[in-house]
This record gives sequence, structure tokens and C-alpha cells, in this order.
Amino acid sequence: MSSNNVLENAVLLSVGFHLFGTRKTIGSDEVETDADRKMIHVCKDLLESDRLNDVRKFDGKLRKRVKALTTGASFLRDGVNLLALSLVESTNAMLTEAAIERGALVDVFMEQYPLARDAARDRLGSLFNPADYPNAERVRGAFWLDWNFLEFHTPGKLRGVSPDVWAAQNAKLELAVESAADAAVAMLRAETAGLVDALVDRLAPTDGGKPKIFRDSLIGNVKGFLEVFKDRNFCGDGDLETIVKKIGKLVDGVNPGHLRDSDTLRAKVGAGFESIKGELDKLLVDRPRRRINLADIGAVKDKATGAAA
Repeated sequence: MSSNNVLENAVLLSVGFHLFGTRKTIGSDEVETDADRKMIHVCKDLLESDRLNDVRKFDGKLRKRVKALTTGASFLRDGVNLLALSLVESTNAMLTEAAIERGALVDVFMEQYPLARDAARDRLGSLFNPADYPNAERVRGAFWLDWNFLEFHTPGKLRGVSPDVWAAQNAKLELAVESAADAAVAMLRAETAGLVDALVDRLAPTDGGKPKIFRDSLIGNVKGFLEVFKDRNFCGDGDLETIVKKIGKLVDGVNPGHLRDSDTLRAKVGAGFESIKGELDKLLVDRPRRRINLADIGAVKDKATGAAA
């Protein structure tokens, strides 16, 4: 796949989730044991809060939403993915809206914070330490969601300082972009295969011949994938595009209710996905394998930044 497609059609999206940490290491001497204290490491939970769990659940769902829009790469650090340029505006709007919704959940937790702290005092007993609980302003400041749109870039000023250093960095950059293209293709193929495998499994009858139970999301996930596939396929993987078009035709006009009510339709769609699975299995054999560590490049430049609580 052409690395130029990555440079022209995609950026890197970095998303960070931050919240108040509720786990703290304590000294092993605070726990009664006959074990060698060098061999044990002990932590305590500072508090428990359903409202804090609401924030964590929200973050988990948002991570899934981001994943559904981006393409990962094994050499990128956690939280960084490839995003099609065509999805930058809508993704930024989605994250901006999510930050507002998340902030409202944090506000609810902050109302509960004093009560959760008091409950922890009773439950922790001698392990309770008031110093572990900052004031409300500091706790509120620990919650934030930030995102950055980045691009592969070798700083032009390096060329004026040292042409040799610039050339070496540019060579690393080119290799990284090639690796990014390979990774994007491999990850998108694997994701497609995962969706198809799930459908093949759930649409196939049990060993006893009875239809399996499946959720509406089984088809919903596929249709959601199809909606953004063209944007996510910024490397121009023609082989995968051909297969995805077949998937689209197979699920066009089909809803979970139809599949549950009709044995004939379920068998037809299941057979179709079984055939597609065979094509994907062959495609996965030839998946790209080149890797490089982006940390070795030092050539990523901020282009836009968003941050909010």
C-alpha cells in the first residue's frame, strides 16, 4: 500500500483520559504477615463511588467510539491512532460534545465526593490518611479529557542546522509512514474479519440444530462499520473494499428481527458470510508485517489540540 496515502489522507489522533486516582500504595509494614516484606506490595482504595464509576464507564464507551472511527497500529503508543482527514471535523465535534457530557458526570461525582471520603474514613480505619484526599478544587482539576490531531513531520529547521541530521530523520519518517500504511491495512482487515467471524458464529445453529440467540448489535455493529469504512480505508485497500461491498449487499435491508423470525433468511445470510469469511482468511495470510517504533522518529508535530474536562 502506498505510504503517500497516509501522508495525504490521514493524521494521528491522540486521545487522553484523566481522572482522580483512587488507589494508593501503602507500606508493607502496615499489614500483618509472616512473609518477607520485600516480596509483597500492598494498595488501598481511597474511596468507592458509583458516580465515579459512571465517569469510568463513559470513558470506556468513548474509547470504543474513537476506535470505531480510527485505525490502530501496533507501533503507536496507547491512545494514538490513525484518523482519516475526512473524519477530523466530525470527530472533533464528537469529542467536544463528549467532553461536555463527561464534565457533567464529573460534577455529579464532586457533589458526592465529601460523602465518599467520609465513608472511606469509616471503612479504612487506621489506614485512613486525610492527606490522601485533596480539596475539591484539586480533585476536580484531576479530571480532564484531551485530544490532539498530529501529523508525520520532519521539522524543516533541522535542515538549516544540520542537513545530515535532517536527512537521517527524514529517512526514519519515511519508514514510519510506510509502516503506518502497512499497519492500517492489517488492522482494518483484521477488524473486518472479526465482525464476519462473529456473524458466522452467531448465525450458525447450535450442535442441536437450534438457532443461537444474538443481540441487535450484531447487525448494528456491521452497519456502523460500513458507514465509515470508505473514510477509514484511506490506504486504498482495493481487495478489502471488494469484500466489504459484498458485506454491504448481504446486510442491505436486513434487520435482527428478520433474522430471528426467518430460518431461511438466517441460513442464507449465514452462508453468505461463511463465503466471505473464506475470502478474508486468504486476505489475512498476506497481511503486512513491517514494524517500527514511532518513538525512534521524534518527528510528530501538533497541528490542532482540544482539551476539556
